[in-house]
Amino acid sequence: TRVALNVDGGAGAYDHEDAALEVFINPPCCPNFADAALVGLARDYYAQQGRSDRWQVRPYTLADDNFFCDPLIGIPHPWLAMGDGGDFWHNSADTPDKVDPRSLCDLSTVIAAFVYFMAQAGEEDIRAFAHQTRASLPEPERSLLRLPDDPVPSLNWRPFAGDALVPRRTLIGALTLDGVPLDKWGRIASSPRWWSPPLAAWWWADGTHALGEIAALVEREFGSPLDDGVEFFQWLEELGYVSLNVGPVINLPYKG
Repeated sequence: TRVALNVDGGAGAYDHEDAALEVFINPPCCPNFADAALVGLARDYYAQQGRSDRWQVRPYTLADDNFFCDPLIGIPHPWLAMGDGGDFWHNSADTPDKVDPRSLCDLSTVIAAFVYFMAQAGEEDIRAFAHQTRASLPEPERSLLRLPDDPVPSLNWRPFAGDALVPRRTLIGALTLDGVPLDKWGRIASSPRWWSPPLAAWWWADGTHALGEIAALVEREFGSPLDDGVEFFQWLEELGYVSLNVGPVINLPYKG
């Protein structure tokens, strides 16, 4: 499987600001060529329509609907979002008449172009188009896209007690606590299945990253450190969600 695509769009009023297309790419733990290919195709389509301001690139978010990018699954899983053109989300006002055929055409065309390209193009063509697309983007969009053949950047992390522990998950996908009684949730106040530092740390826990490295990777993505990372993974081990092993404390590169 080359790629999965999450489509969550209301295709609302053509000129409403809420109905612009948003391309949510994969998280840093899933470098891929599909993101840049989708971005390039969306950009080219909207440029042809004379509506280059009607789409945007966004960093990864969500998780319960687009989790195939989990490194233990390894399938790029971008998300196309297009709003419903008003305050209609998940309420009784969200009726079929709110769909604008022109917005639906935009959304469907981008989807069809991406699916066809990823199904028909050769690996080298996909790689070349991804590199070409990223090189043509302005910052900060360019820096959001990480490709599998990028040079490995260095990663420095601060030593702390427990930084040599290497967690390995026993489950794949988004982190849910659906089978855990509420009195066992500890400091978790709401479902951790949505994108946040704890879920990002969970996905890095594939048995190849020490906690010190995971903490640094999460901080680089979110701009703030992972709070009580050792305690968090020890709690997950108590639940049977991870196993913790002792590994060497080394300044590892970003391995992806």
